[in-house]
Amino acid sequence: MEMNKPMIRRILGFMMSVSLLLGLLPGMSLTAHAQETSASGDSRHRTRSNGGTADGWSYVEIGDGTLRLTGYEGEESELVVPAMIGEQTVTELGDGALAGKPGLYSVTVSEGITAIGANAFRNCTGLTQIRLPKNCAISDTAFTGCTSLIAVYAPAGGTTEAWCIRADIPFAGE
Repeated sequence: MEMNKPMIRRILGFMMSVSLLLGLLPGMSLTAHAQETSASGDSRHRTRSNGGTADGWSYVEIGDGTLRLTGYEGEESELVVPAMIGEQTVTELGDGALAGKPGLYSVTVSEGITAIGANAFRNCTGLTQIRLPKNCAISDTAFTGCTSLIAVYAPAGGTTEAWCIRADIPFAGE
């Protein structure tokens, strides 16, 4: 069966329209989610349906029901990585979560965060100090390109101190 050119153009146009619409669907929320406030009443950590908070954190829920922070859109120079978002516990700072933030110079990672992923702070060239929990699994590449890092502060005697010694990063026990 031979098709004429106008028919082919209409079919291709229709297929392109459908493709465009399907490409937009993943960014749309098809269900409504109620906002929650953290147990401390901190409205900055209200959850959004897209896996982000009002104060700039994005996250994913991991298999055990806890959260992994995957990014931060804020411009703070002194930052506290939260231990809770809504009523869910944050246990991980994911791969590249704070990468490429040259204006970030001081970070406190809350107790309860047990893992810091690969390149989590990559090229945070202004980062001079970070406070970490006593026992935290830290990727060998977590601080790649952090050329201004002076010290890692954490309680002495834990896995964080051992990692700092192995990675040749100055450790300041608290």
